Order: sequence, then C-alpha cells, then structure tokens
Amino acid sequence: MRNVVCWKPRQVHAIINPEAEAVPDFVFRAIHTDQPLRVAQPVGDRFQMLGGSAYRQMGAGDLLASFLRPERRHVQLAVLGRSGSGKSHLIHWMRLAIPQSEKRLVLTIPKAGTSLRSIVEMIIDRLPIDAQAPFRETLARAGDAVMTLEGQKHELLNQIAQAIREDTPRQRGDDGDLEQALIEHLPDLFQDAYIRREHFLREDGVVAALVDHVFAVRSEYQPVEERQRFRPEDLPFGGLDLLNASKPARDAIQVLGLQPDRTLPMAAALVNRALDGVAIARAFSFSGDRVTALMGELRRHLRREGRELVLLIEDFARLQGIDRALLQALLTQGDGDLCDIRWAIAATTGFFETVADTVYTRMTFFVDMDRAPGDQRTSGMAQKALARFAGRYLNAVRLGSDRLMEWAAIADVDEELPSACDPCPHRRECHQAFKPSEDGFGLYPFTPRALWNMALRADEQLETRFNPRVLQRSVLVRVLDNHADALATGAFPPRTLLDHLGGVKELGAIETDSLRRMVPADQYDRVLTFQELWDGSSSVRGIPEEIREALDLPKLSGRVGPSPEPGPEPSSPPPPSQPGDQRLAQLDAWASGAVLEQRLTTTLRELVYEAVEEAIDWDGETLERSSFAGATANRPFRQRSIHFQRQDTQAMPAQVRLTIPLGGSDEAAFARTALALQGLLLAREREGEWTFPNGMRMLAALQECLAEWSAEVVRQLRALPGGREQWDPVTAATELLGIGACLSGRLTANWDLAELLNNAFADWPEDSGVQSPGLRDVQRRLRAQREKLVGLVRAVASGTKGGRIGPFLNPAVLVPALQALRQRGWRLTQTPPPDGGIGEWAALAKTYLDVGRVLEAAAEAERKVRLDWLAEIEGAFGPAARRADILAKISASRDAAVTAGIGGQRLSALRERLEQFSQVLFDDAVRAAAALRDEPDALVALPRYGRGRTNAVTAGRDLAMATAAFLAGVEAELANQEAQFGRGEASIPGHLAAIGEALTLLGEELVETQP
Repeated sequence: MRNVVCWKPRQVHAIINPEAEAVPDFVFRAIHTDQPLRVAQPVGDRFQMLGGSAYRQMGAGDLLASFLRPERRHVQLAVLGRSGSGKSHLIHWMRLAIPQSEKRLVLTIPKAGTSLRSIVEMIIDRLPIDAQAPFRETLARAGDAVMTLEGQKHELLNQIAQAIREDTPRQRGDDGDLEQALIEHLPDLFQDAYIRREHFLREDGVVAALVDHVFAVRSEYQPVEERQRFRPEDLPFGGLDLLNASKPARDAIQVLGLQPDRTLPMAAALVNRALDGVAIARAFSFSGDRVTALMGELRRHLRREGRELVLLIEDFARLQGIDRALLQALLTQGDGDLCDIRWAIAATTGFFETVADTVYTRMTFFVDMDRAPGDQRTSGMAQKALARFAGRYLNAVRLGSDRLMEWAAIADVDEELPSACDPCPHRRECHQAFKPSEDGFGLYPFTPRALWNMALRADEQLETRFNPRVLQRSVLVRVLDNHADALATGAFPPRTLLDHLGGVKELGAIETDSLRRMVPADQYDRVLTFQELWDGSSSVRGIPEEIREALDLPKLSGRVGPSPEPGPEPSSPPPPSQPGDQRLAQLDAWASGAVLEQRLTTTLRELVYEAVEEAIDWDGETLERSSFAGATANRPFRQRSIHFQRQDTQAMPAQVRLTIPLGGSDEAAFARTALALQGLLLAREREGEWTFPNGMRMLAALQECLAEWSAEVVRQLRALPGGREQWDPVTAATELLGIGACLSGRLTANWDLAELLNNAFADWPEDSGVQSPGLRDVQRRLRAQREKLVGLVRAVASGTKGGRIGPFLNPAVLVPALQALRQRGWRLTQTPPPDGGIGEWAALAKTYLDVGRVLEAAAEAERKVRLDWLAEIEGAFGPAARRADILAKISASRDAAVTAGIGGQRLSALRERLEQFSQVLFDDAVRAAAALRDEPDALVALPRYGRGRTNAVTAGRDLAMATAAFLAGVEAELANQEAQFGRGEASIPGHLAAIGEALTLLGEELVETQP
C-alpha cells in the first residue's frame, strides 16, 4: 500500500459540507453521528441562571423520545450554540426522524431558500383555502411599493423612521435626555434623500441585507445565524453629509456628533429596537398581531383535523422581525380550540439572553451544542469520539454520492451505513497502521492522534467546545480535497498543511536541527509535517514502518526516539509535559514563526552586542573601536543597532543596523540562530563554559552566526557617509529641517535660534502661507521627509540612557548648524558624496541635492508673487490704506443708506464682504509684503514666506467690487427718489443729504486710491 487515494476528491465538498442543512438527506444520514448531547431544563427565573451544572448527558434518541412523549401535549425545545456548533444539524436530524402522519403535521422552516415573507406564505399555505384569504390580503397591502428591490429598501427605511418616531426613552437622567433627542431627530436621517442614496441604499450595506432577509428567496444556501444589526459605523457622521443633507438631517448628524462615544451606540440600539419591534414586520405588511392570528388559525384548523403540530426551525435568525411575536404565539398551550404543539428552534445563545423571562421559564428543554460531546467528566471532546465523528465523513466520501443515494433509497431510517473499507484489498494493513473508528470505518490517511492534533490546532477550544464546522473545513476538506494530489504523487503530507495549522509548535530548535540532518533536504518539510501533526511529541521519533511505507516517507538516519507502540491509541491526549526553561522555549517558538518578547529581546541584544564587538578584528580592519562602537554610547554600532526579526517592539533608530537572522526569513537560518542564542544564554549562566547538553552544537552555530554578523557590521561601518570634509549628514539633515521650519508658518515675526530649533523638530502643518508652486513643492517634499530627517538627527545627536534615545536633543551639535545656515542666507552649500551612502543616508543626500538645486529660484518666484499681490492691493485701496479706515468709511456709507431705506440687495452683499474683510489680517499681510521691497535677496527672506496671508487679497478684492456695485446702486436710487419726492417730507432731503455726503467722501477716497 503506497500513495493510495481511495476517494474522489471532486466529491469531497458535496459530502463534507459544513452547512448540514445544505446537503441532501441521503448524505446527511450517512454522516450523522449520534453523539451524546448536553440537555437541561429551566433553572431559576431567567436564562442567565442556567449554569453548567444544570446540564446532563442524553442521547439524541432519548431526547427525541422525550420530545414526542404523548403525555406532553406542549413541548418547547431550544438548541443553542455558536455558529458551526451543530445546532441546525440537530434540527435537521429531528426532521428526518419525525415522520408525517394523519395525526401529526411536521412543518420545517429551513435555512436555505427562504425569506421572511416566504416563511409566512409557507404557513398560510397550510390553512384551508377559505381561511387563507385574510392573511394573503394583509401581505398584499404592501402593494406596488415593494415590487422592486429599490422600493423594498425605501419601504424598510420608512418603517424604521416611523418606528423610531413612535418609541419612548428607556434611559434615565442625562442618558434619557439624549435618547429623547435621538428619537426626535433620527427619523429625519432615515428619510433624507441624500443620506439614503449615499449610505442606506448601497448594495453592500445593512439595509440591503435586511431587505434580502425579508423579501428575497434564494435557491442557494446562504448562512445567516446572526441577526442583522445596525452598528454605530453604519450611521452617517459628519464629512460631506453636513454639506449635502437637508436641514433636519444635518440637525440629526449634529446630535450624533455631540458625544459620539455615547450617541452612536445609543442610536444604533434605537434602530435595532425598531427592527426588533415593528419596522421589519410593517415593511412586508405583516405585524406581530397577524403572526399570532395566523398561528392561532393554523392550530385551530389542525385541531379540527385531530392533528398535532410539530414546528422545526433550523435557524431562528431567519425569523428576525416576527421572531418575538412568534415565540409568544408558540407558547400558547393547546386547549379545546387549539391543537397540541411541539416545537424546536436553533438559535444563538446571545439571542436567548435577550428574550423575556416568561419565555425562558416556559421552555421544556435546552440543548447546549457548545458543550462538546465525548467526555462526560469534562464536557469536552475525547480523542475516540472525535475519530468516530470524522470516520463517518471519511466513509461517506469513499462511498461517493451515487452509492449513498442507492443505500438511502432502500435502507431503513436507522439502518447502519456499509463500510467502504470492507472490499478494499488494503483493509487489513491500512486499519492496522492508521486504525479504524469505533464504527469500523477507516481513518486513512489520518490516525486518531493525527485527527486530534490537527483538530486541536484548528480549534483551541476543542477540549471544551467542539465546533464541527472547524474540523470539517480546516482538517477534513483540506486534506481530502486540497492535498489529494500530493498523496497520489508521493508529496504527502505537504508543508502547506502544517503552515495552515499553525506551523512548528512541538519540536524545538535542537530537534528540528537534528531532523534536518536525518533526512534529505527535499524531504525535510514532509517529515517535519508528519512529526508535528501525526506524531505530535516534542522529540523526533521514528515513523511506524507501515505508515512510512503507505505515505512514502523516507527513513530517518541517526538516533531517534522509539516509534509509537502499535495498538489502541488513548481516548484522550496525554497530559502536558512539565515546563522547562521558558527562554529556550520562546526561542524555539520564535524559530517556528512566533514573536520574540521584549524582555528576552533586551537580554539577547546585550549578549549579541558583546559577542559581535569582541568578534570584530578592529585592528585588522583599521577601525578604532571607541569611535565606532559603544554598548550604550552614541556610536554607530551599539546595542540598539541589533534588531531581531519578529520582535514585538519596533526597531530603534541606528546608524548601523544588524538584523538577526541575516538574509531574510529562511527557516534554516532561524533554526541555526535560535540554537546560537540559546547557547549564549546558557553559557552566560555557566560563566562561559559550554559543557551543557548540546553545548558543542550550539557553539558551532554561534561561531557561524558571529562570522556573518561581524562581517555585516564592518561592511556598514565602512559604508557610513559621515566624516568627509564636504559632507556632514547630521548637519545636512539639520539644515533641511531648518528650511522646513521657515516654510511651516510657525515662526513668529521676531523669532530667534531657539524658536527655529524647536520648530525644526516639531510637527509641521500640511499647509502654510507659501503661495508659489515651486516653493510649495519644496515645502511638501520636506514635510514628507520630516520624520526620516528627525530620525537621522536623533540617531547621533540625542541624549541617551541605557542604549535608548533620550527625550532631548544635543543643542551643541544642532545650533551651530542652524546659525551657519542663517548666516549664509539659507543656502545649502554642502556637497554629498557621489554614492550618497546607504539606506536612509542615501535618501538624505538625494533630498539635500534636490532642494539645493531649486531653492533659490523658488524663493525668487515666491517674492515676485507677493510683490505682485502688494501692487494689486495698493492699486485698489492706496499705498497707506489700513483695514480700520476702510471698514469705517464703507460702514458709514452703508449705515446712511440703511437709515434712508435704500440700497436693496446690495446692502446684504456689502455686509457679507465687510464681515469677511474684517476677519483677515490685512495690515499684517501688507506690511510683510512691503518689507520684501527692501530685501533684494529673495532667499534671505525665507522665514517670511511661511507667514503669508493668502486670504487677504481675496477679501480686499471682493470688498472693492461690492463697494463699487453698492455705490452705483445707491446713486441710482438717490436720483430716483429725489425726482419722485421733490419737496415732499422735510426729513427726506436731510437723509438724502447725509447719504450724499457719505458717498462723496467714500467716492473721493476710492478715486484717490485708483492706480
């Protein structure tokens, strides 16, 4: 037996479908395992009192017998659990096990192919024809509005708005006031056309999902399990909504923005309350009262026929919107008018935590599917039970759909499925090597231990909460379908299977290093995967010969542990071994992909630095140690230079960076490095002695690593760009930061070097007063490089403590650089080396060159823009114009016009422009621009360019235009009124005279200031 694939991979997904209700009945019967259930009856007066001690173990057959006991005329069963725990599977099994009869109507509401409306129609169809009409008329009341998908969305939004409007606060105090405000304003949000279009009508939104739940009937299975809910992020909040929405909707958004941490969750809760209340039911015109009436009519009809009702609901989330009303209707016991009823629903535990206590206390049974079967003492899954569960799937896959269909057509409901292994010529050796399940079904290519190891990796809660869906998807389907070709071609088990299931966890660096020496390099990954998943121990053990031959694995050379003894495997996994040195274990895990924790990283960084510093031949390399290395000193190579891949802290800035391991993330490099680091730890504790177990192997690994590490440090030290006569990178970075500070707009008019230094290392705003395109490009480039420039400077010019960057900068290095830059008129005069250095140093050199080439021309362009602006302002208002004078004179004319009742619409425009003009720093902008006339060197004026007032020219120009329009209009009205009134009222000539005088003064002022 070798590389046998005894199933058709293309049928795997059809048979091992995690959604049991989506598979045909003949497949369901084949894969169903009668596992013990955990069943309880209500304890106390609320669901939260139902603890683990209340549950007892019961077989599915016994539960069904209790469910159908004739003495019980009214039975309520809730099957609870997480998604994938098997809730719907149990309901599906009950459907197959409870036959229809003349005395019993079994009505099943499936997960697939249903909508809320279709479920109601399904129940209506069970009524006599004459009794159906009133309920169909109710459904039809929704009319044409819900005939299209768009109409359905709008109708649901309308009903949500109305339901919120009808709500009342349930909070007290401040929360009650806030809730009341939301109730008043949220409906406007849901009825706003813009908000609907941009937020609520999207195809991927929660409203679309709700409409799909209510109206759509899909042929394909779509799992729901959880109720559709609004989340805080589903609600619009600020941005363009405040510009484009209607006034009521904007008011609602502003309420949401009062205290978002409180208002958004509260608003989402209000919307969900509306959905759970009446909004969904109203959207398809079938309220909770009609649900109660419908169920009552159905039960009266069945009573007249002498039948009982068995209602099975595979997913109670499918009934969201009428679920609570239906629960109340189902709790009504049979009497002389209503038939007996037995019902079972699959629901999440979270849903039942929200139902009324009266519902809980009237339940008959609860089944908790999260309490895994197989081990009554621990409520956990046992290895033997897991193998039995998986064995039925493996047998069904081997038989295939056609044989399953043939068997189901002639077999009784409780007849056992035949074993696909019986006619197989490899049966004896296969079952001896890989073991069968308790039912006699072969587990190949798994073993019971392999199934357990893989399942536990896929689901860490396996021992306490068995989730069948995880086992199906992550283990059975992945091996039988994804890796069938690998099995057929001798490449099984592939490394991708191990990586999918968490990677190397059991074997440490010593063991993986040993294993790597025992097998050919191209077979290492396969053998490693087998050792981790099929064996699962912490040491390399021999592969049982029968399994080795069947999977075509190589023999292991060298000393290995004994192969697992043949015979029955334990029903549960062995207890965990006692913990050893946690530092060594953490390095083993790091070599296998885990993160290296900070505390151990700090210790290792000290050890590695010391070893590398001693390993470098400083004299031979003609390098002075004290100039280039210091454990915590401000030197290029220091403890902070050492960075471990996958460490849990960020790398610290450093001129020299030694990344361990070198050369990417090769697994062998990680394993060798882990050995070396483990040896360093152990040798330090033994004062440099390497006589501990595996010490010589660790020492050999360290010597190999040190040769690579020291060579890399020397290479980077020689490549450092500092120390050249015409290029000091720290000074260059400081100069660029100083120019960026000038352009940031943060410098005051009377700035000094201290202010310049502070702003060079402070955050810069995204925009400032710079106006010309060229200088704006310089500003943007420096802002984009700011963090890197600061990092370069801090790497060599920071105060340090314990090898870390301190909170302050060394002004003795930085102030002279900024002072010299200022004295040179902000000109960049250094010459970077041709190669530019390496890494961040190369980027610094390029930025320095690029900025230096364009800076002076950009400053000239900026100076021209500002002087042109100044000329425009002086042409409009005169060379000595001040904001206060302009405002006073124009306001006087406006007031005179207001007193006389003239000016019309132009008064409003003039008022708006005056308001805008009053808010700009007009005088400051004029003075700043005028000062440039006295400074012919455009670059010397660099700090002034960041303080420009770009809104001043716009405000001044707009005011001039509005004033001119106002003058023309008022003069026309004056002439008109003087002609109309003549010598009328005595007060009119006085008003006209006052206006005329004000206009004359203003007109003269403006005429005088024209260019």
